[in-house]
Amino acid sequence: MAAYGSAEWLAALEELAVDLPETPGVTVRAELAVSGTPEGDVAYQLDVSNGQVMSTAAGPAADGTVDVSIAMTYSLASSILGGSEDANAAYMRGDLKPTGHTGRLLDLLAWSQTGPVRKLGVELAARTDA
Repeated sequence: MAAYGSAEWLAALEELAVDLPETPGVTVRAELAVSGTPEGDVAYQLDVSNGQVMSTAAGPAADGTVDVSIAMTYSLASSILGGSEDANAAYMRGDLKPTGHTGRLLDLLAWSQTGPVRKLGVELAARTDA
């Protein structure tokens, strides 16, 4: 089990993402800031190119290095990761707090709700400390 957003957790994400299918057009560098985790507030970066996770990194991104930044609570992040919450619905309700490139955000949200990515989320949630 790994703490949400930790280096071990990000390594598990990358391991699970190896089998994701290519999704042309889904290319985004994102920063996710999650408040209220058991370890405190955490941030991590995700680099996706054509639906393939190219890299992850713990910590906040340097200014200007990401297309979109998304802030959310740990409760919401856990629900999205575990598959009980739809990221698009959370965005429409205003529960996700994005800044940056709206088009890339919408691509990322749509991609996050595809079957393979949702399966990855459920598997990653099973490896995450509660």
